[in-house]
Amino acid sequence: LLQVLFALLRFGALVSFVPLPVVAGFMDGLALLIASAQVETLLGLPHGAGASGLADGLGRVKFGGVALGIATVALCWIVARRWPRLPWALMGIVAGTLAYAIVAAGWPGVSLGPLLGVTLMDFPAPLAFTKLASPAVAPILQTHLPQLLTTALVIALIGSMDALLSAVAVDARLNMRHDSNRLLLGMGLANLACAAVGGVPVANSSSVQLTAHGAG
Repeated sequence: LLQVLFALLRFGALVSFVPLPVVAGFMDGLALLIASAQVETLLGLPHGAGASGLADGLGRVKFGGVALGIATVALCWIVARRWPRLPWALMGIVAGTLAYAIVAAGWPGVSLGPLLGVTLMDFPAPLAFTKLASPAVAPILQTHLPQLLTTALVIALIGSMDALLSAVAVDARLNMRHDSNRLLLGMGLANLACAAVGGVPVANSSSVQLTAHGAG
């Protein structure tokens, strides 16, 4: 709701005052965060292990999974460099999955890490907002309303700035120009729909956009 208000108040124009070095630093930091977040998964260690957990868990590293992950990255990089028009991301996923299945069937003793598992297919009913009318919720809102409003404002501001900086970075990469206020409006409406089914707020991601664009 706050992001919709930001769009109606034309706050999106503020992103034009962000210096390009800030955008470059933002993209570099984002790339480092994305890469570092995958280290635990690549090594087959539990999420949230941290640096100390990585050091303590070296004996539990699944080297077969590490080799498969590195080979998938290498394949994606080679295809993207030599044949940029091909869907390198899809090819990497398909080839990596086939390699996993072949190794798991031919050498059952090789540990390659777990599968993603079955995802939930049921679509939740958009009834989350109706719970706010419950008599049991009123005292909770009365007690914690200042904290809730402060948290909502911080999340809306950070999510909006993150999305606008991502859009600027994508514009610079693809030689495009976005409409900041329309982006805020669309993201605000999407977050309202997400909240109606019990979801969490989301923001625009340049990494996802650029990856999807690069993958065709």
